[in-house]
Amino acid sequence: MRSTGCPERSAAMLFRAHKLLAPPMAESGLRRILRARASIRESCQWGPVPSVLIEAVRSDGREQLSSDTVSIQPRTRALEIDYTTTSLAKPERVQFCYRLDGSDTTWQDVGTRRRAYYSTLSPGTYRFRVTASNGDDVWNETGASLSFRVLPAWYQTLAFRSAVVLMIGAFGAAGAGLIQRRRHLQSQAALKSILTPRSRSEHVSLRNCTTRCCKGSRA
Repeated sequence: MRSTGCPERSAAMLFRAHKLLAPPMAESGLRRILRARASIRESCQWGPVPSVLIEAVRSDGREQLSSDTVSIQPRTRALEIDYTTTSLAKPERVQFCYRLDGSDTTWQDVGTRRRAYYSTLSPGTYRFRVTASNGDDVWNETGASLSFRVLPAWYQTLAFRSAVVLMIGAFGAAGAGLIQRRRHLQSQAALKSILTPRSRSEHVSLRNCTTRCCKGSRA
């Protein structure tokens, strides 16, 4: 598949047509192109501009109902878009280009193929655009378009992601609390291990002193 700016390719043809059809005049480049384009349409030198329309949309083999905005189910693996032309003048020569806004970065030149393929699109809103030429590089400037939305799976929703963030925060806070409590218990144990021998020594000394005092009073 070749990637090209298909609708823009007719600019060169219009420039050549200007040389053939428009008289030499001191006009701006834009006016010259417009005059050449008008001359092409009036004379139909390269045949009529083909019309183009979108026929069907299928996700994983299931045809979608046509509406202003088509909704594609979550985790759809294969998306197909059929398009065609209503031109009766040599329809086998009609060339197509399409572009999916939100996914494609350039126009896709697909020749005479009348189906677009996409796989594993991320959740979001997209706009499919398709245009056609009559085989002589005269392109339909309007083309056809279709907007659709790929719905997110439950684990791709904002609510689920927010819940995950809150859970991580809660676990983090609980973990920090456990670590702090463990350190406190370790400090208490260490302090107790230091104070216990001293307390025993003081208790023995106090008991000995009490015993001597008692013996002295008896004497």
